[in-house]
Amino acid sequence: MSQNYSEQAAYYQAFSTGYWASEDAASCPCHGQGYVLSEVDTWHECPVHFCGQLHPDALDGAPEGFDAQALELESMTAWAVKRGLASPLPIAVNGADEVPQLVDESFGDADIPF
Repeated sequence: MSQNYSEQAAYYQAFSTGYWASEDAASCPCHGQGYVLSEVDTWHECPVHFCGQLHPDALDGAPEGFDAQALELESMTAWAVKRGLASPLPIAVNGADEVPQLVDESFGDADIPF
């Protein structure tokens, strides 16, 4: 049994595969931002540049003064953690831009167990 798709549905399904993505952010339709708007007015995650960015419509209706940057960092960090990756952005610690390191002080330099 074959399914009949409209031209618009076929375009949507093809676009959802990410065939359009490019490693070069300058030539990628998402421009390195992680999302691209298709011709049928739907947002799609870029399979190359998406790393947990907020959906472009996520902040519609947000109150004035809302800290969008903090929410974006939280979203990207959650995406990285789900994939077992390090945080994608430096985190401000004590006013310095550095990524905190887990240090197990129970081992000396010569006692590293690997």
